[in-house]
Formats: sequence, C-alpha cells, structure tokens
Amino acid sequence: MVRYVGYNIGVAQCWNDILEAGYEENTCDRILFVNSDMKFGPGDMDKMIAFSEAKPDKLITITGTHGKHREKWEGMALSHGFACAVLPRKIFEELGYFDENFFPAYNEDCDYFTRLWRSRNLGPIRNGYDKISAKDSPLVECVRSGHTHHEGSSVIYSDSRLMQLNSQTHAQNNRYYLAKWNGINDHEAYDLPFEEASLRIELENRHDPYPDLWDRSKEKEKYYSTL
Repeated sequence: MVRYVGYNIGVAQCWNDILEAGYEENTCDRILFVNSDMKFGPGDMDKMIAFSEAKPDKLITITGTHGKHREKWEGMALSHGFACAVLPRKIFEELGYFDENFFPAYNEDCDYFTRLWRSRNLGPIRNGYDKISAKDSPLVECVRSGHTHHEGSSVIYSDSRLMQLNSQTHAQNNRYYLAKWNGINDHEAYDLPFEEASLRIELENRHDPYPDLWDRSKEKEKYYSTL
C-alpha cells in the first residue's frame, strides 16, 4: 500500500497512519519505520526482522554510518533509532500511538521512548538511555551492522525555508516536551504525561491527545500558512 498525502502531515501523524493501517486494521505482523534517506547494508533488513521475531517486547534498531552529522556520530554508542526501527505489536498494544502534538518533526520518538520506559517501571531514566538510539538500552535490541547508512535530515537540508521553519518548530517541540515531562534529556521528572494523563494514546484521540492540557492547533496553522 502506498499513500500519497501531498503535504507535510508531520512525522508522528505519518507513523500513526502506518500503525493504524498495520496494527489496528490487522494488515501486517510487524511494522518497520524507515526514513527516506536510509540505505540498508546487505541482509540488514532480514536481520532486523529476525531480531523482532526473537524479541517481540523490544524496539529493534540498527547501527551504521551517518552522513550529515558523522563527526558527532563516530565513536558514540548510537544506533539509527527511529530512523530505522521495528515497532512490534506488543509495544503498540502497550502504548498506542505517537503524540501528534510533536509537529512537524523531532521529539516524537523520544516521547514514545519515555512513555515506554515509564510503562515498564524502570525507575529514573539513566544517563545515555533516554533515546532509542542508545544501543545498550534495556528497551532496545540493536543489530550491530555498521553498513546501514542514514544521511540524516535530508528533506530539511534540501530547502532553506524548511530549515528556517525547523529552527522554530523544533524549539516549540522542546518546550512542549519540557511541559509534558517536567524535564528533558535525562531529566524527565513526571511518571505520567503532565503528571496526570495516561501513557497510552488511543485511536480516537491520536490527533489531539491532551485537549484539556495543551493545544498546538494555532502553531500548526501558522506553520501551514508560511509554506
């Protein structure tokens, strides 16, 4: 199935559309998220699927090379994270959907990871485990490849206007994340979103998960008006 939208609906909504079609409608056994600027090493996709079959309660990621930020990337214990990841049905049943208030991109993966960490009652988020890109996280099973390449942020870097908008929307996402978890980057203090909401986001409220706690509709309208 190929779905052409024609405009930027945001990463979280895109992934949620895939989750709804794949798991809610029971059209597939597992879902593999792959960014458009990924290039798989030989046999790496098959290895990820095999890992997901063996570890159905973990997120599956893979290591490899990075293009745009290779100086920062080299030597760090990182995987490609949600740029190339299997999200198994078991975790979807546990957490539901991504938070579409993260728009158009960035922080939606970190938020999902934090919700999973809290759902598994793993205690304080330890330094270095706060992102799915940590290879040795207790929530992640990582294929050690080194041959799967992610160029990184190719769409944003292709358009100076998108880069300018991203500097604004990324900052807005950071503010939202900070309010949602009372901390960011290993300093999340709340056990629940906004200290009171459910960790699971249901189908019926995936587009607006916390209507009484946070409204980003005006920021989204402004984003579309500038395109």
